[in-house]
Amino acid sequence: MMQGFQTYKKTYKKRETDMETGEVIHVKPAGVVRKVDQLGRIVLPKSLRKRYQMNEGDPVEILVQGDHIILERYRPRCVFCGSMEQVREYKERHLCANCVGELIALRK
Repeated sequence: MMQGFQTYKKTYKKRETDMETGEVIHVKPAGVVRKVDQLGRIVLPKSLRKRYQMNEGDPVEILVQGDHIILERYRPRCVFCGSMEQVREYKERHLCANCVGELIALRK
């Protein structure tokens, strides 16, 4: 019976939709179950932190999609267009290169 379970774990893939692009993606379980402690915390296993290069103090964004809670490494987004490409901080706000160019063009 254990052999069948291992095969199931290896082949099981869940269909999900990417939140940004709308593409169908396949999600597979990590095979790890953790309990939430009294303060609402969970511990990410070292193997997952190592695989996704997550270190102590790194910001993590919490996303919700339907009844799923998704954790991902935080990447700043442009306050105007939401882009994550070429984002810089200016006066505690994040702006992408395209929006900065548009703002400069407005001044002319």
